[in-house]
Formats: sequence, structure tokens, C-alpha cells
Amino acid sequence: MFLPYVGRMRLMPPLVIFSALVIAATTVVAVTPAQATSQSFAGTTVDVNSTYYPSYLLGSTVYSPISFTSLMPELGSARGANVVVTFLKGGSSLGTCTISAGSTTCGSGAVSLSGLTAGTNVITSRFTMGATSSDFTGTIFAVVATSPTFTLEWQDAAGTWIVGSGGPALPLMGTTALRCSVVNNANAEITWRSLALRATLLPSGSLTLPVTETLAAGATGHYAIYSGSVHGIASANCSGGGTLTDYEGVGGGNGLGITAVDGTIEVDQTPAPGTTVTITGTGVYPGHAASYAVLLDDDAVAGSPVSTTGPDYDFSVDVDVPSDLDPGEHMLKVVETASGKSVAFAAFPFTVAEPPAVELPAGGGDAQLPATGPSLSGNTLAAVSTLALLVTGAGLALVVSARRRRRAE
Repeated sequence: MFLPYVGRMRLMPPLVIFSALVIAATTVVAVTPAQATSQSFAGTTVDVNSTYYPSYLLGSTVYSPISFTSLMPELGSARGANVVVTFLKGGSSLGTCTISAGSTTCGSGAVSLSGLTAGTNVITSRFTMGATSSDFTGTIFAVVATSPTFTLEWQDAAGTWIVGSGGPALPLMGTTALRCSVVNNANAEITWRSLALRATLLPSGSLTLPVTETLAAGATGHYAIYSGSVHGIASANCSGGGTLTDYEGVGGGNGLGITAVDGTIEVDQTPAPGTTVTITGTGVYPGHAASYAVLLDDDAVAGSPVSTTGPDYDFSVDVDVPSDLDPGEHMLKVVETASGKSVAFAAFPFTVAEPPAVELPAGGGDAQLPATGPSLSGNTLAAVSTLALLVTGAGLALVVSARRRRRAE
């Protein structure tokens, strides 16, 4: 009897599961606290072996697949009477067997447990010989051996990681980084034993990077493969297998190629609030889209999308940068949508500085605002902020007002 395949790794054949005997009813007369060693009972020692991956249960934690968990009670030396062993969880019996007089193990073999739940199960092993009965505890961690998920992720010009596996080749421009991301879908830690990251390089060659670290249950591992020009790599894959807490194998893999896009996309000046910049694309080939989105902080600007046609696939768009942009980091980028994925071909980050701080003069007084015209005293500033000064002698009307530039909210 064999367990089924999980992912791409063949699981080790388990031991044969034997039938459980009828549960023997008895009275518990002693409860012995769990220890990390064999326990004393009826003039000998007792223990319980987890048979799938040999390890001892009493006073410790053993790991076993939820689909196959069996226990074999053992006596240090044979007794002159039968010893009945019952396994319980929360007071409910999971199985039982009898160690016959003169024997040290159950004649029917290991007890196959049912009623376990994924994760931690506290198990009571009840040994009974005549009127003597003792309980010993241990923990079974039932492992659900779900295969991990493998994806390849490529970094676009804006630094965004794009999932690029299991579909058409991903178009990229400029430089990129590549990583393999693996999600451990099991409820136990994976120890990699054959995980390999592979890439086909251009104009020739390849690389293979082995991974031997562990990955916690439910965690995602990111493993770097490549960094450099999009023209330096043709395809990649990551695959392999590992073991869950030392006994059960899981595995899988994924891969994908990319298409390197030629040409240049440039901006004529560093974007700044209140300026108009021109983004120009030259020879952007091969053309995958009839137009490109031009985004400022992921919002389309006026004139986006911009159309492009062959044979040169050139384009140009003027972008008016709003004058009321918040202080902080911003980004203009040119994006193509390919196979439902938005990929930045070019990105132009810029920073909007904080406005100068308002300083109070020593000893109090009026705040000194940044100058926007002639220097005015505090009293004069207050006066011209509220009065219109009319000069009529030469027929000229002049209105003077002081105001602060509105800061964007």
C-alpha cells in the first residue's frame, strides 16, 4: 500500500495499517504525568511508537500525515497477563489493541487512528492490566501535505513585481530582477532538499541556484534568481521538493520566458509641480499594444492613453504636472497592458519638497511668512490685507493685497 503522489514528489510507502481490536472498558486508577522518556507501568517500561516516521509519543510531539497515523504500543518486557492499550482524544476513543501475556507488542499490529484534526492533537495512551491502569500523554501534530505554489515574479521599470509564470511570455524593457516565490500551503514547515532556481541566459549559458533553507507553514519565500538587462535572460523556472517536518515529501514548479522590448522612453526634464514635461518613446519594438497608458501616481494623465503605430512605434505626450501635488514621492510611468498584466516600460520618480516652515520671531510677534513681494512690516501687512488703496490723481487704480499661496490639501 502506498500513499498517493503529492506535487511531483513520490511519498515513501507507509507501513501496513492493521485493524483495531474492540475497546476494553476499565477503571483508571493512576494518572502519570507525561515525560520525554519511557514510562513505568506494572513493573516494566512502556512507550508508544509512531510507525510512519519512527518517533516516540509519550511526553513529546510527533508529526504524522493526517491521512495515515498509526501507533504501536511497546512494553520493555513481557508481562504475565494481557495489557490493553487504548488511545483517547478528549475522552473519545481513537482505537485500541491488546498486548498478549508473554509479548511486548500488540499482536494485531499498529493501531490506525481516526478522528484526528489538522494540527495539534493531545493524545492519552491508557495502559491497563487487570485492575491497574495508567494514563500517559503525548501530542500528535497531524500534517496536511498540500503542495506548495510556485510562481516567477519579474520586476518592471517602476520596481513593481509582476507575476509572470504559467502564461504568455512577459514583455519587459530596460532592466529587471527575477525571483521565485513559493507559498507553503501545508500546515508544517518545509525543509527544501532539491529546490533549484534556473535561468537561460543570453546570448548563451545558464545558471542554477540551489536552495536548502526552510519555509514555515503558511509562509511565502522569495528566492532571487537574476538581476540585470532584459536582454540578458530568455527564460527561467524554479522547481523542486522538500520534506514536511522530516518525513513527507512535497514539490512542484513553474516557469516562463520573457520578451525583451527595444527602444527608449525618455522625459525632457525632471517633473515638478506646475511644469509641463514631454515623454517621448522611440523605436519601442516589438509593439505589443496599440497604445500606452501614461500614469501619474497610478492615475491616467490628460492625453492618456497615447497611440503608437508601426513601423517605428514612436510616440510623444505632453504631461501637465499639477501645481498642487502633495509633498512627498511621486512617479510618472508609461505602462503597457499585456495578457491582463500592467507592466511599466519606463518610470520617472520625483520628489515634491515640503514648503518652508513658518518661523515665529523670538519673544513673540507676527509670524514671518515667505516673501512673495516687497518686504512689509507686520502692521502694514495687516492693513494692506484688508484695504484697497486707490490712487486717483493720475486716473490709476491700484489694489494691493498680501496673500499666501494655497497649499494643496
